[in-house]
Amino acid sequence: MLLAIGLFSALYGVVFAAAQTDMKRLLAWSSIENLGIIITGIGLAIVFHGVGMHALGALALIAALYHSLNHAFIKSLLFLGTGAVLHSTGERTWDAWAA
Repeated sequence: MLLAIGLFSALYGVVFAAAQTDMKRLLAWSSIENLGIIITGIGLAIVFHGVGMHALGALALIAALYHSLNHAFIKSLLFLGTGAVLHSTGERTWDAWAA
Protein backbone atom coordinates (compact mmCIF):
# COMPACT_ATOMS: atom_id res chain seq x y z
CA MET A 1 0.00 0.00 0.00
CA LEU A 2 2.81 2.40 0.88
CA LEU A 3 4.48 1.58 -2.42
CA ALA A 4 1.34 2.51 -4.38
CA ILE A 5 0.91 5.76 -2.45
CA GLY A 6 4.51 6.71 -3.15
CA LEU A 7 4.23 5.96 -6.86
CA PHE A 8 0.98 7.91 -7.12
CA SER A 9 2.49 10.89 -5.30
CA ALA A 10 5.57 10.84 -7.53
CA LEU A 11 3.47 10.76 -10.69
CA TYR A 12 1.07 13.41 -9.36
CA GLY A 13 3.95 15.74 -8.52
CA VAL A 14 5.61 15.35 -11.92
CA VAL A 15 2.40 16.04 -13.82
CA PHE A 16 1.61 19.20 -11.90
CA ALA A 17 5.22 20.42 -11.87
CA ALA A 18 5.32 20.18 -15.66
CA ALA A 19 2.38 22.58 -15.94
CA GLN A 20 3.74 25.32 -13.65
CA THR A 21 5.00 28.69 -14.80
CA ASP A 22 5.74 30.08 -11.31
CA MET A 23 9.24 29.00 -10.29
CA LYS A 24 8.50 28.47 -6.59
CA ARG A 25 5.38 26.45 -7.33
CA LEU A 26 7.41 24.31 -9.70
CA LEU A 27 9.89 23.60 -6.90
CA ALA A 28 7.05 22.84 -4.49
CA TRP A 29 5.48 20.30 -6.86
CA SER A 30 8.92 18.85 -7.42
CA SER A 31 9.14 18.34 -3.66
CA ILE A 32 5.86 16.41 -3.77
CA GLU A 33 7.39 14.20 -6.46
CA ASN A 34 10.56 13.67 -4.44
CA LEU A 35 8.57 12.74 -1.33
CA GLY A 36 6.77 10.17 -3.47
CA ILE A 37 10.12 8.70 -4.48
CA ILE A 38 11.20 8.55 -0.83
CA ILE A 39 7.95 6.87 0.21
CA THR A 40 8.35 4.42 -2.68
CA GLY A 41 11.81 3.53 -1.39
CA ILE A 42 10.43 2.91 2.10
CA GLY A 43 7.61 0.82 0.63
CA LEU A 44 10.13 -1.23 -1.35
CA ALA A 45 12.15 -1.76 1.82
CA ILE A 46 9.05 -3.11 3.57
CA VAL A 47 8.17 -5.38 0.64
CA PHE A 48 11.71 -6.74 0.34
CA HIS A 49 11.91 -7.35 4.07
CA GLY A 50 8.52 -9.10 3.98
CA VAL A 51 9.62 -11.58 1.32
CA GLY A 52 12.92 -12.31 3.02
CA MET A 53 15.24 -10.26 0.82
CA HIS A 54 16.82 -8.43 3.74
CA ALA A 55 19.85 -7.12 1.84
CA LEU A 56 17.67 -5.48 -0.82
CA GLY A 57 15.36 -4.16 1.89
CA ALA A 58 18.29 -2.54 3.66
CA LEU A 59 19.54 -1.12 0.38
CA ALA A 60 16.11 0.36 -0.43
CA LEU A 61 15.87 1.92 3.02
CA ILE A 62 19.39 3.38 2.76
CA ALA A 63 18.53 4.78 -0.68
CA ALA A 64 15.33 6.39 0.67
CA LEU A 65 17.18 7.94 3.61
CA TYR A 66 20.02 9.14 1.38
CA HIS A 67 17.54 10.67 -1.06
CA SER A 68 15.73 12.48 1.77
CA LEU A 69 19.02 13.92 3.03
CA ASN A 70 20.03 15.05 -0.47
CA HIS A 71 16.58 16.48 -1.10
CA ALA A 72 16.69 18.52 2.11
CA PHE A 73 20.01 20.14 1.23
CA ILE A 74 19.53 20.61 -2.50
CA LYS A 75 15.93 21.82 -2.40
CA SER A 76 16.71 24.42 0.26
CA LEU A 77 19.54 25.72 -1.91
CA LEU A 78 17.24 25.75 -4.95
CA PHE A 79 14.63 27.79 -3.06
CA LEU A 80 17.30 30.24 -1.91
CA GLY A 81 18.70 30.56 -5.43
CA THR A 82 15.25 30.97 -6.91
CA GLY A 83 14.42 33.63 -4.37
CA ALA A 84 17.59 35.51 -5.30
CA VAL A 85 16.76 35.31 -9.00
CA LEU A 86 13.17 36.42 -8.43
CA HIS A 87 14.31 39.30 -6.25
CA SER A 88 16.87 40.52 -8.76
CA THR A 89 14.63 40.21 -11.82
CA GLY A 90 11.33 41.20 -10.24
CA GLU A 91 9.62 38.37 -12.16
CA ARG A 92 7.80 35.31 -10.85
CA THR A 93 7.05 33.31 -13.99
CA TRP A 94 9.01 31.42 -16.62
CA ASP A 95 6.94 33.15 -19.33
CA ALA A 96 8.80 36.42 -18.80
CA TRP A 97 12.13 34.63 -19.34
CA ALA A 98 11.03 33.08 -22.62
CA ALA A 99 10.36 36.46 -24.25
